[in-house]
Amino acid sequence: MRHRFEEHHLEWVRSRIFIAHSVEVRGGSLYDVTNYEMSEVESCIPVDDYDPRNRKTERKHMAEIKALRGDFFVVKAREVRAGKSSVPLAPSAFEDSRVVKTVHELPLGQQHWLRYAYSDVYTWDDECGATVALWELFKPSLDGSRSSTVDRCKGLAYLCIQDFKHSRLRGEPKYPPSEVQRLSSIPEGNWRRDWLPRWREMQSLLARLDREALTSMLNKINAVKHSVN
Repeated sequence: MRHRFEEHHLEWVRSRIFIAHSVEVRGGSLYDVTNYEMSEVESCIPVDDYDPRNRKTERKHMAEIKALRGDFFVVKAREVRAGKSSVPLAPSAFEDSRVVKTVHELPLGQQHWLRYAYSDVYTWDDECGATVALWELFKPSLDGSRSSTVDRCKGLAYLCIQDFKHSRLRGEPKYPPSEVQRLSSIPEGNWRRDWLPRWREMQSLLARLDREALTSMLNKINAVKHSVN
């Protein structure tokens, strides 16, 4: 059975995705950050002194990462297993594991979007995959367009996923329309006539992708609960 979920239901899923991908286990986090890139930023934190077995350097490294992390920030991450320990798991550990597993069961585009938008440990594949998922929705509207227009729209799609993520997490856009125009080097007259409607359409399509992905998550979670009961 499919339900019509309200916004507070979707917000609950967003929070659960973030928490589940941020679970801490003995010896470190569920994800071991080993290296990273910062697109469009030339300098980065040296990682030569990073040793995940050293709690002091690990804390220092993670603090530096959090200080610099932004929407251009890409984490290369891998899952690590906790060592044997007598310390009991947190009460939510199994639920967190189920949330992570459920994300992996979604269609690929939805997986990439949810990890990129609502996880601290998204990968380059997630950032690219989220952009491609939006592009596949928007591309049909460009039939017959010039290649230069198509290329510029691809750049808009990349800006759009960053803007939407920022809006969800911080409650305000990352790129006001005037800034999108500047970054895209589009004359103001052309921007208002041709490009602003395209930007708005991308925002609308991404909002639809977001809602469909979160709704899929809720439907799967509800299905599991009903099967258990």
